[in-house]
Amino acid sequence: MQEFTKLRDDFAEVKQLVKQMIQVRVTVEWVGIEVAEILLNCSKRTIYRMVERNELATIKRGRSVRYSLNSIRAYLKKGQYTPEAIEARINSLFAA
Repeated sequence: MQEFTKLRDDFAEVKQLVKQMIQVRVTVEWVGIEVAEILLNCSKRTIYRMVERNELATIKRGRSVRYSLNSIRAYLKKGQYTPEAIEARINSLFAA
């Protein structure tokens, strides 16, 4: 009986950790250049041009530049993608 109680407690702990991991994944707001390349399906240079034209919002942390996931969504919505397709693309990338 003690083994069952220990297993139940361990399962509850794992369940709580998974919930925390899911919450962290959902709150991603800024991504690096590699992720932006995959989401937009274009090269780094194209992303740099998009930033120069103010099509993507950026933030600089030290030497690292991050790209707004909301501005990436907005750019994709202007194109050929539906909101469902955009979210599926983003979720598939962060689920891996």
